[in-house]
Amino acid sequence: MTKQNILAGSAKHLEQTGLRPMEYLALDLVPKGNGCDFGCIDCCNARDTPSRRMPLKKIKPLIQEAKDLGARVVVFMGIKEPTLDPRFKRIVEEAHRNKMIPYVFSNAYHGLTPQMISFLHDHDASMVIQLKSLEERTFENHSQRKRSFKLVMQHLDQLRKIFSDTYRSEGAYGIRRIATNTVVDDTNKHEIKQIMAFCGNDLIPIFNTEMKIGAAENNPAIRTTQEIVQAIKTSAPDMIPLGTTSDGKWCAYMRNGIAIMEGQVLLCPYAIESAGKLGNTQQGLAPITKAANSTFDNFYRNEYPRCILRDEKYTQLIESLGK
Repeated sequence: MTKQNILAGSAKHLEQTGLRPMEYLALDLVPKGNGCDFGCIDCCNARDTPSRRMPLKKIKPLIQEAKDLGARVVVFMGIKEPTLDPRFKRIVEEAHRNKMIPYVFSNAYHGLTPQMISFLHDHDASMVIQLKSLEERTFENHSQRKRSFKLVMQHLDQLRKIFSDTYRSEGAYGIRRIATNTVVDDTNKHEIKQIMAFCGNDLIPIFNTEMKIGAAENNPAIRTTQEIVQAIKTSAPDMIPLGTTSDGKWCAYMRNGIAIMEGQVLLCPYAIESAGKLGNTQQGLAPITKAANSTFDNFYRNEYPRCILRDEKYTQLIESLGK
């Protein structure tokens, strides 16, 4: 019987040995330069971001502090493509030195050279690659970049080859280190089974619905319908979002971790609007994590959404901060 594959460092993987109160240190790096231009039509990060950068000498102690609190994963979601940040490789090295999993979200377009892929392989990273479509026209309409489809396919092929020796078995599961994340909308909902076939046994296909924030907020073409939700449930019932716990109730990136954007605390790695309203890293990770969770508990009062960013009360939640 073929084992179900799960991604190293995902919530479902960490659950196998018991999910700890602190598992994830999520770092939202904001690299300087022109590499990523927030050009994707549904980019959830196309919002105001800080101009100041947290120096490496202050990031390294954060990793140690998170490790001491029990964290096993350092997440690089990035406000832009994280591999473009000049601090990125040094932070990956620090996470690896602390025996934590570097867990990298990438568009596989910018920065993911063969040299970078080899570096990430050698530092035991898990990779989550944004894969909008297997149809070139749909893909490039989304990315707004000509020739991006062929480049991403090339980088995915290089990832598969370089990471081909990373498979291992743990209990009832096979552990992989590459996943694809497809945000499903009207343009690609017919591709779910095709994407699953493309991923085969070495990539883990994950499907999610849109977040109506950033560039997607005012784009009427970006929407989530019951038809889309049902298409995901029918075609990929086991492909739950990577941060979601097995019971479907929590996003562990938020509930079992803390997100930091250049020293400022966030409610979750994509909740950029919460920056500056929950404190900063100078207060210590333990108290700011407790404060973030208390804010969440006080607002929702036991009626929790799986994802605050997809919840209709998200704007109200942000407005409630600091009151």
